[in-house]
Amino acid sequence: MLITKLTLNNFRVFRGVHEIDLRPAPARLSKSGPIEGTERPIILFGGLNGAGKTSILTAVRLALFGRQSFSQLLSNGEYVEALSELIHKALALVVFVTKLQ
Repeated sequence: MLITKLTLNNFRVFRGVHEIDLRPAPARLSKSGPIEGTERPIILFGGLNGAGKTSILTAVRLALFGRQSFSQLLSNGEYVEALSELIHKALALVVFVTKLQ
């Protein structure tokens, strides 16, 4: 699975709609084709404290695993309360591709 885009709307520190393109940069090309070793398949997130790095990871984890993304077992009420602390009429959308073999 390769996550290609993350859309956040009013999720934790992200107010409004934010789309994060997570597609890796392609390899550089020469006249004969792609230059081996120039692929950039890793995405890094950097920023000051409170900038949203953990919020991005939390959104991906929550979108993929739902209730199971929390480390402890939660009742329905506790799950709703935990979500209400993270989101404010929000959206966390993860777009990914898979390669079937």
